Amino acid sequence: MRLLNRYRMSALQLFFDERSQDNVELAMVGSFLLLLMVALLIPMAFGYGSVSTTVVLPAAGSFSQMDWERNNSFAERHYPINELSAMWALDRGIVTQLVKDEPGTIKLRQGRKKRNTTYRVPESVARSIHERYWDSSSSFSERHFTLIELAEGWRIGRETARLLFRFERGVFRQKFGQKKARAVYSVPESVARRIHTRLQYPA
Repeated sequence: MRLLNRYRMSALQLFFDERSQDNVELAMVGSFLLLLMVALLIPMAFGYGSVSTTVVLPAAGSFSQMDWERNNSFAERHYPINELSAMWALDRGIVTQLVKDEPGTIKLRQGRKKRNTTYRVPESVARSIHERYWDSSSSFSERHFTLIELAEGWRIGRETARLLFRFERGVFRQKFGQKKARAVYSVPESVARRIHTRLQYPA
């Protein structure tokens, strides 16, 4: 009888030991799965590792009267950088510098890096930029020429072309580069016609 009871106690102890080992293994697996879920959810919560599109808008309550007027430009034609670059005869990087901080310019950022920002410029904003850097005597949508194009078309030297347009009203002239040593010109067609007429029929 004692031998039978000892056998039963040994069997029960073995059974509970096996169950305890199984419980420990299940607890370890559960802990691992919980840590894995936390590791996946934290980056998603903070936006890491995901590509998002963010429209940069002014903060609420910061609209001026001009901003409200420009806010009605949703139905206007919107210009991408490359189209304005071709229209104004300027490098894409220069056009980006002109429009990126202009009120009313739409910024669409792909991801977290600024270099992945896409710009769309409503027509009213493009007109405002053109009037500031050129003047109101020419149209923002008319053809514009570089000095090289005019020099080659008129068969004159580039330095001669630069001297002709250097101080002419309505010509875009800005310095760029590391030390602002490179002057960039953009000449509207109406201004080029005016200079050509002056040269052709001097007073």
